[in-house]
Amino acid sequence: MENKYIPLSTRSVLCISGEDAPHFLQGILTNDIALVNEKRAIYSLILTPQGKFLFEMFIAKRDDLYFIDCVTSQKAELLKKLKMYRLRSKVEIEDISDEYEAVALIGENVFSEVGNVSEAGSAKRFCKGVAYIDPRKKELFGRAIIERENHYQSFQSHDFVQGNESEYQQMRIENIVPDGEHDMVVEKSFPLRFNMAKLNAINFTKGCYVGQEVTTRIHHRGTIRQSIHCLKSDSDISNLKDKEIYLNDCKIGYITSSIAHMSLAMLENSIDGKDLQSTTFNCENFVLELC
Repeated sequence: MENKYIPLSTRSVLCISGEDAPHFLQGILTNDIALVNEKRAIYSLILTPQGKFLFEMFIAKRDDLYFIDCVTSQKAELLKKLKMYRLRSKVEIEDISDEYEAVALIGENVFSEVGNVSEAGSAKRFCKGVAYIDPRKKELFGRAIIERENHYQSFQSHDFVQGNESEYQQMRIENIVPDGEHDMVVEKSFPLRFNMAKLNAINFTKGCYVGQEVTTRIHHRGTIRQSIHCLKSDSDISNLKDKEIYLNDCKIGYITSSIAHMSLAMLENSIDGKDLQSTTFNCENFVLELC
């Protein structure tokens, strides 16, 4: 596979610092901030008190700075929420998107450059930023937070060529990795329905955080009625986002994101008390099959 760097135009970068930063983040993140150091990055969420999705982010560290890779369209609300939770904590919160950007890295060379191929989240210093194996799933290869003034020269010097964002999105869907920009709905989505535990976004041993009680109760009861799946079609289904999916005449789910001939979909786990066994569904005039 050719090694590629893919600038993620819909992502922004924040920086959190200060002596109270670890304690501040620990109280609001679904993941354990104590896991983050210069050799490890994490993926995490911020939830409502009712356990519903608010924000998603990648968190990496360099020196005493926590770099936050977040969705640009949610940045203003995220900054507002972080500042609300800060209260009197000795914490600095900055938007550094003018100086730094998030980049996806694809190719086997990512592993040799960044770290251990077997460990999602493995990280290292890269130029003035950080590079790391995707903490959700190593099959997504890597990511980096890099200074804009570098103009991608560091990637090019390692024989990376520029790819496009559609390649990254297709790889994400193929690997059944939903995200907060395309799939989850703010203040509505329960993260366990979107595989967030299996994608290393939730730590069940770290202690209290906002929304922890509901999330833990759902996890231990195993009461997950719906789950995310990858569907494919012989036709172009890239315009089916939010469209309803049927099995015969029974509505059993909806499309969350799609590209070309593939989509992610939220499907019921059972119908009339019986486990969903079909592998073929209908959406609009298209026939969809489980990948």
